[in-house]
Amino acid sequence: MTEPVSESLSFGRRALDGTLRFLRNRYFWGGLGVLIVIGLVAYLMFDRAIMPSVTRHGVAVEVPDVMELRPESADSTLKAAGLQMQQQTLRKLNLPRNMVIDQRPPGGSLVKPGRSIYVTVNTGDTTTVLVPSVVGRSRRDVGGLLAEVGLRAGTIQQDSIQSNFPQDAISRQRPRAQTRVPRGSQIRLWYSAGPSAEFVLVPDVSGLPASDATGRLRALGLRSVILGPSDGVVRDQGPTAGTTVREGSEVRLRTRAATESQ
Repeated sequence: MTEPVSESLSFGRRALDGTLRFLRNRYFWGGLGVLIVIGLVAYLMFDRAIMPSVTRHGVAVEVPDVMELRPESADSTLKAAGLQMQQQTLRKLNLPRNMVIDQRPPGGSLVKPGRSIYVTVNTGDTTTVLVPSVVGRSRRDVGGLLAEVGLRAGTIQQDSIQSNFPQDAISRQRPRAQTRVPRGSQIRLWYSAGPSAEFVLVPDVSGLPASDATGRLRALGLRSVILGPSDGVVRDQGPTAGTTVREGSEVRLRTRAATESQ
């Protein structure tokens, strides 16, 4: 019975000695350290690269509406939603300057996180408006009429040129109707002193430069309306020469380019 016990003790002692020698081996610890590093790197890659793409699969974000925002505000708004902004420019005279005037995809669309949103920023001039015609309207009303389109009444004075408009009605304006001007511009106005009791004969201004024809008509108290190039030559007129009209009446002058043959 003594020999088996001694052999068992001897085997256990040899096994313990072998284990201690193995644990003292620096190659063992070096290899174990390498395995630990590889495992840690693999875990980090899985946690930070693979898992996010798996968990975000099928997730969408709503595109915010950045229309009429300045580019910097639009960019920060899109970044806050996890999106990227791609900017292009376009010149539109009748839209606000340095504002987003278009975006693709539009606000409210569902897209993947990180998607690029393409916005168009206007580099055009200040918003412009068309000047309305206020000729013939009471001078008390023109301020409100101009304000409706974003314009203001400038100087209002009595017209030195006679007209057939009623007293206090607007007889002239500058700029003229249908001219495009910046919003907030002032419109200069003249009002009528009332129809004249005098009558004059319409002169013949055919063949004259438009500026000369206008001056000749004005000297007689008549008003000219030029239909055609303002620096052209009068080809015909109405009323015709020799017609008796009230002082302040309009004479329409149809013009042609000075270089154009008759």
